[in-house]
Amino acid sequence: MPEKRNEILDRAADYAHNRVVCGVHYPVDTQVSRLVAYSMLGLMMQNAEFQADLAAAKTETRRALGL
Repeated sequence: MPEKRNEILDRAADYAHNRVVCGVHYPVDTQVSRLVAYSMLGLMMQNAEFQADLAAAKTETRRALGL
């Protein structure tokens, strides 16, 4: 849902911050996890099967939300 990108990423940043505040993670943990996630996504996007699954998931999610 590209139109919700900023809201989703802001909420994820809030979760990450709260985990640091609660002492569950160090700040670097959340920074590195973001880098790993973006790196993995880049690799996965090179896979045709993943791209097909992602397209199907996008369609299913938008349909379920009435978009």
